[in-house]
Amino acid sequence: MQPGPDPTPAMTTRSTPPAPVIAAGTVHSTPAPRIGDPIGHDRVVFQRRPPETYDAERTSLHRWADLGLRSEHRCLRCAGGWKRVAMGKLRVEVLGRPSVSHGGVPVDLNAKATALLGYLAVTGKRHSRRELAGLLWGELPDHRARANLRMLLLGLRRTLRAHIDVSARDVGPGADWQVDLDELSNLLTAGDRFSVARLRTLVRADLMDGLDVPGAPGFETWLAGERRRIRDATIEGLGASARAMAGCDPEQALSIARDLLALDPLDEAVHRLTMELLAATGRRAAALAQFETCRLVLADELGVDPSAETVLVRDRLLREDRTSAAGYRDARPAADDADADTRRPDPDVRFAPRPFPAPAGPLVGRESETARVKALLLDEACRLLTLVGPGGVGKTRLAIGAVPDIAHAFDAVAFVSLAALPSNASPSVVAGEVAQKLGLPPWKDSPLDALRRVVARRKILLVLDNVEHLDLAELLTALLDGSPGLTVLATSRQRIGLGTEWLFDVAGLAYPDSVKDGLEDAPAAVLLAGCARQVRPGFSIADDPESVLQICQLVGGLPLALELAAQWTRSLATREVAQLIGSDLDALATNHGIVADRQRSMRSVLEATWRLLDRSQHRMLARLSVFRGGFSVDAARVVAGASPADLAGLVDRSVVRPGISSRFDLHELLRQFAASKLDEDPGNAEDARSRHAQYFASRAAAHAGEPTEQWPHTGQDGTEQALEPDLANIRAATRWLAAHGGEDELAACVHVLWHLDQRSGRFAEALGMLDAALSRPDISAARAATWHRWAGTAAFQLGRVERTIAETEAAFAALGQPLPRHRPALRLAIARECLRQVMHRLVPARPLPPGARGKEEAIIEMLSVLGNTMYNLQQPLPVAFYTLRSANAADRCHDPGAASAAYAELGHGLAMLGWHGLGRRYGELADALVARARNSDLALLGLETRALSHVANAAWADLDALVARATISAHKQAEHRLAIWHALAGVAALYQGRFADALASFGHALGGAQAFGDQFATNWCVNGLTDATLGLGGDLCGVAALQAEAVERSRDLAPPEILKSAAVLAAVRLAQGQDQAALTLARAARSTVPDVRFYPAWAMEAYSHLAQVWLALWDIAAEPRPELVSGARLACRQLDRFARAHPVARPRALWASGWLACLGGRPRRAVKTWEQSLVVAERMAMPYDQARAHAALAENAADARADEHRDRADEIVAFLRARPVYLRLRPAGYTIAAD
Repeated sequence: MQPGPDPTPAMTTRSTPPAPVIAAGTVHSTPAPRIGDPIGHDRVVFQRRPPETYDAERTSLHRWADLGLRSEHRCLRCAGGWKRVAMGKLRVEVLGRPSVSHGGVPVDLNAKATALLGYLAVTGKRHSRRELAGLLWGELPDHRARANLRMLLLGLRRTLRAHIDVSARDVGPGADWQVDLDELSNLLTAGDRFSVARLRTLVRADLMDGLDVPGAPGFETWLAGERRRIRDATIEGLGASARAMAGCDPEQALSIARDLLALDPLDEAVHRLTMELLAATGRRAAALAQFETCRLVLADELGVDPSAETVLVRDRLLREDRTSAAGYRDARPAADDADADTRRPDPDVRFAPRPFPAPAGPLVGRESETARVKALLLDEACRLLTLVGPGGVGKTRLAIGAVPDIAHAFDAVAFVSLAALPSNASPSVVAGEVAQKLGLPPWKDSPLDALRRVVARRKILLVLDNVEHLDLAELLTALLDGSPGLTVLATSRQRIGLGTEWLFDVAGLAYPDSVKDGLEDAPAAVLLAGCARQVRPGFSIADDPESVLQICQLVGGLPLALELAAQWTRSLATREVAQLIGSDLDALATNHGIVADRQRSMRSVLEATWRLLDRSQHRMLARLSVFRGGFSVDAARVVAGASPADLAGLVDRSVVRPGISSRFDLHELLRQFAASKLDEDPGNAEDARSRHAQYFASRAAAHAGEPTEQWPHTGQDGTEQALEPDLANIRAATRWLAAHGGEDELAACVHVLWHLDQRSGRFAEALGMLDAALSRPDISAARAATWHRWAGTAAFQLGRVERTIAETEAAFAALGQPLPRHRPALRLAIARECLRQVMHRLVPARPLPPGARGKEEAIIEMLSVLGNTMYNLQQPLPVAFYTLRSANAADRCHDPGAASAAYAELGHGLAMLGWHGLGRRYGELADALVARARNSDLALLGLETRALSHVANAAWADLDALVARATISAHKQAEHRLAIWHALAGVAALYQGRFADALASFGHALGGAQAFGDQFATNWCVNGLTDATLGLGGDLCGVAALQAEAVERSRDLAPPEILKSAAVLAAVRLAQGQDQAALTLARAARSTVPDVRFYPAWAMEAYSHLAQVWLALWDIAAEPRPELVSGARLACRQLDRFARAHPVARPRALWASGWLACLGGRPRRAVKTWEQSLVVAERMAMPYDQARAHAALAENAADARADEHRDRADEIVAFLRARPVYLRLRPAGYTIAAD
């Protein structure tokens, strides 16, 4: 039996591939909604058919439902489409991600339907309709919530009627339900090994994990409580199982205990069980480390210490550990040489180490490192641990912070700083220094023997600080070999070099790549802010986050450098501190007497590191400073003469940092220091920079090959991966070549950088690079034209209008084709280009020779950029000339990509002038050519223009196909264009009433637009986000702030941007009840109307909002003020003009015209106009506009039909999951504030 039609506006079914649904001559291919989904939320298609089909559909629905339920099989709407399955049990899984299946076939449900079935499955009983409506739609009025519940139950009964028991008063689970929660209950009582294994699998899954039910606070509260209840019961059952298995299978019990700790790390009983099990399996050090973990977790989360019971377990383990250690020492064989007695340790020798240093302050951002260091020191296999890192990175501070927490595991801990010893100190001198710091009495024999006697029978943790300049191999070997209880923690800028040495690299504090990625919580920023507040109490990261991040980047997160930089904030602004550090390394210094001389400045720290290197390493390090962003082994060999062994030696001295893929880099401060050393030898510096530039120019030339326009799109995907790590080096080489190198080498670098930057949207960097290249006075005219063209494109993407025009005109001048500027010359040029276009349509243009096509394609790209710029500036004559000139150039070059872009723009422009037939013809020509396009940049521009044409004509199916295709192309060819395509998808969703989809699309687009610095796209996306939030009835406070920023930003752009941003913000203020603010913004928007000559297809909501605000203010006024009446009429005329250029706005224009007639005292005309709006909206598949028209008719139609219109509006809005439509002209659900 085939399923009948839906009772709601026609929806297609989901299948693979999607099956086309044909209605009234229109083919749509789109996935079906899930059961319970509102109309239009999940790719819903509102077919173009007459309204009378609704009644027939309702009748056929009930007929289909009755017939289907009498059959032995059911037709279920599933994730893969409609399937015919045998009647069976209903499987409801609520542990983990919720799912419902019937007869083994998954049933596709939306969030509300899933929540309802999950609630029934967990509770296992019946619930009243009122309770369920309040549970799932608690934020809506009761009558709206119950209406939504009715629609939801309708879909569920249609599919699962045999399994869901619905009455007029309540709802409950039907027969033959299988719920996985019942399985969990059975496992908790079983206790066998298989049950425990299955239970461990189930316990990791939260109840209904990942289920997001918007607008249901009651359900969220219930779900949180149930999750706690089920988790507590499961933990209790697993804990009992672990204790039962401890005697027979401790490893399995330990594994269960660790699972329990992952679920509840604050459970001390499980911590104690884990300690006991670790000790039982012979891992006493790990058991003591577990106590430390427990103590830290309790302190961090609850601010309490472990209970006495937990401490008793720790103490017992310590006693057992010492007893076993003593037994081990007593069991050692006695030495049988003559002087064994003299070498036997003396347990009575006095040992009085100095107090361990107290931390100077909180240890910021080292939680992970501290825990790892403590774990290593408690590991019996780790006898010598060296913290290795550059000077100022915080090695000493990390050691001081880690040791006190584990001091209880040793008989004594001692801290000895060896920084004051000379580098040529002998092992005996070093041993004497250590013995003195440990408080040993004067010794009769050597200091080393005295040390050995002290540490031989004790479990001691010895911390040796700043040992990089000393040779400790002999001393440490002697101490460690004769002292089984000794553990040494050393801090050093280079490894000690013993075979038993364990290395722990200490890096700078972490900081994000962008201020939007959690800068205020980044350890480097937190440390900088904390130190800055000591000298300027009001310091805040939020005051200037960009400069704070810049400081963190300049010092590489080095704690000492951050502390020194913070001292400058007392007298300088944060931005000035960043500029100072970037230009002067000596700025990082202090005169505080309490700071050791070796750490009073970063230069002194780096000088100490420099002294650790020999002469050949000095030369290599200085030459390595010319690299930016890292270097490869081959690059280091060519530029600095460094072999792999040389690099390994520099790594061991914490001078060079190893990276991934056999790459290395220098810390930024060390690079600046080494560069200053390089500049002391001008000849060496000139040779190093020349070698660096030539090396990377040759790499760029090898990857770029012959500079052609097609280079980034000819399958060389490996080029970006190969060159991306060296982009900073290629930029540095470009700057040097621009001043000193040859033109060919410079051209290779510029060519590669432009195409990689263009693909990734790094237009600001590209513009800076092109400025440097164009500063050369001797470049050829052809290259100057190309570079000016690229600079114009970059400026256009950044929204720099004047720079775009200047660079593009300079490119035309370099080509010997100056552009007309004055009106007479423009009119003459337009006439000439029109005549030429007519001739080309009659007689095809003669193709250009292959060598000349590249020039014409470049001209087409420049004309497109200029045309869009002049479009934004509202300059009709230049737009007409550039569009026609581009089309004629496309005719001559016979390139499909160039021609498709030119024809698309010409067709779109003609349609905006009202010549829709001719515009459609050019659009069809563009569509036919784009499939054969080889120039992907121009082809993408053409696709964007065609997408705007589809939006303007409400051709949603064509637009969906185009967006899918273009998004794939943009991923492969020009990632910065993805933001545009996400925004276009958001426009389509917005106009169709799919506000949640629109919100997601504009959110994606906004991130890309801001990342690429595109001001026009940023404003577009912010307007779209606000429109979608208004449609959803979401929180307007956040979007109001964004929209206010957009209004300010638009003042530097163009008149249409001011109109759009101000109109949208006016609608927000109207929705918030701030009528006076809405009026002020409406006046600002109205003032730009005379300057607007072009109407972008994506701006319909802005023009609609403007009309709505004026009409609403007129409607609520005590008496019609002339300003309100004239403002409403002007806004409605403007919306009508927009609709003539873009038919998609016709339903909205008719809706506004209806209200204009209604407020003007012509109700019959108003009703007639709204009925026209309803018909046009249905024909164009724009359901929310249908709801608007229904709501308006409900307010003003005859009583007999008012309820019908109101029910129809409510039905559509419920299926769209949108906010209720406007009650008259005021958004429903908001309070009207008196002005």
